[in-house]
Amino acid sequence: MNTNEIRKWIDMNHLLDQAIQGFWICMDNYIEEELSEFEELFGEYNKEDIQISFENYALRIFAPDVMENLTESREYLEVYLRIEYSKRRIGYYKMLFDFNRDSFDDFLVWDWKEWAIYQRLELLKELKTELHAVKTKEIEMESLNEVLDTMIERIRENMKK
Repeated sequence: MNTNEIRKWIDMNHLLDQAIQGFWICMDNYIEEELSEFEELFGEYNKEDIQISFENYALRIFAPDVMENLTESREYLEVYLRIEYSKRRIGYYKMLFDFNRDSFDDFLVWDWKEWAIYQRLELLKELKTELHAVKTKEIEMESLNEVLDTMIERIRENMKK
């Protein structure tokens, strides 16, 4: 099979453009419907810091015995978009298309574990900087620094897992 024919069909039917538009609609819906979660995860949100990029296409064809139980299309294309926020991968968006060029489902998936660890690490660094600016007793400051350095190292170790 010539995969260039599939790529040409994808390009002719603007599936990538449709997926990008779908992502922004999905993102707006997420903000509206899950505002508290959104604010917790994104903090001071800046739309300009979100970058989406093409990651891959996938052709999905289900086995005949599985096809009997499916209510959706049994053969379709998936378009995956990589989502980055502040230059860190935070998840992906996937839109499914049947061969009539119609989108019939989409998924917004967050990979927040890594992002949450990164945010905590940055907060601890900021806290350490702030504590240095506050006048405290020398002994208290040394103890606080040791505790913060230990916490920062634990977070870095968790990031490697």
